[in-house]
Parts: sequence; structure tokens; C-alpha cells
Amino acid sequence: MKKSEPETRATACSVDASGALSCQLETDAVLFAAGWERRFIAEPQRAEEMAQMYRELGYAVRLEPVKLINLKDECAGCQVVFEKFLAVYTRKEGK
Repeated sequence: MKKSEPETRATACSVDASGALSCQLETDAVLFAAGWERRFIAEPQRAEEMAQMYRELGYAVRLEPVKLINLKDECAGCQVVFEKFLAVYTRKEGK
């Protein structure tokens, strides 16, 4: 994916070599268009810790609920977890 393009593919779930289910979630296109880059998804305490670190590095930070658009039926287990997580978005201050 080029940095100038958001992830636009549908949510994709796959099983990795260890047998674990892996879900690839879409980046929020509205936030991306406004200059925000999704860094990762984490449980709230860890997301808050990382948000503070990014602020100390000079980034503006947004913590957003994970958008569960187009999750497949087999991803019900992932949905339960992702509903509790936050997506960490950053952009350089002043944008």
C-alpha cells in the first residue's frame, strides 16, 4: 500500500501458519483524507500509553473505536475483542 492511499480492501480474515485467525481491518477513509495515519489497534490502556509516547514525539493523536465494517461471519470472535480495542491514529502537529 502506498502511503498516499488508504487501505480500501474489504476486511479480510485469514489463518496464519500457527493456526491463529488474523483480521485485516480497513483504515478510516475520512481520517486518512484528513491526514491521519492508523498506527495500530490495541487494548485501551496500551493505546493510551502509546498515545502519550506519540505526543511526546510531536504527533497529534486520536484514539478511535475500531470500525467493524464488513467483518465476516467467521470473525465473530475477533469482533468481541475488537469492540474493546482502540485504533491509534497520528499525524504531525499543525496539519
